[in-house]
Amino acid sequence: TGRKWELWRCLLGATGGCRATHVGLCGWKTLKKQKKDSEDREVQCMEKNKHRAAANFLEKRYNCCQSVVCTYCEKYGVSEGDVFRMTEGFGLGMGGLMDTCGAVTGMFLAIGLSNSAGDMSAPLVTKMDTYEKVRRAAELFKEKRGSVYCRDLLTEKGPQPLACCAKCVEAATEVLDEMGI
Repeated sequence: TGRKWELWRCLLGATGGCRATHVGLCGWKTLKKQKKDSEDREVQCMEKNKHRAAANFLEKRYNCCQSVVCTYCEKYGVSEGDVFRMTEGFGLGMGGLMDTCGAVTGMFLAIGLSNSAGDMSAPLVTKMDTYEKVRRAAELFKEKRGSVYCRDLLTEKGPQPLACCAKCVEAATEVLDEMGI
């Protein structure tokens, strides 16, 4: 009974340490704490991505596509300046055509950065998996905002930054974070 009591005290954190007989169970407790710490860091990273994308859009005046994809440039070792220039025409649903939302396009570009093997001699290695992730991201975005088309999402008129566009930037970043991109 003394050992059982000691074991319970150990599991409940009532002792400063364990004897070797409890390492397995106390190791479980340590793993549980490490998992929680990891989840906390993941939430902090998600919040950081959302804030950075919002700052790109609202303060730096990036377009919606630039706001999303430039948030992930550093993570994937891509020049933010180059990506900024390449995506300049993707705002307002592909250069004002009101087609696929720029934030959605930025989301798709970030998926490509994350998922592609980058093997130009064997381009099919990751292509189908990337396509599947793009379709999944589109579905998740639609669940959050109702559509992937700027013509449906642009509910306000006036100069940028518009609140409806900021919500799309936020939703795209949330989807990427939820998918672990």
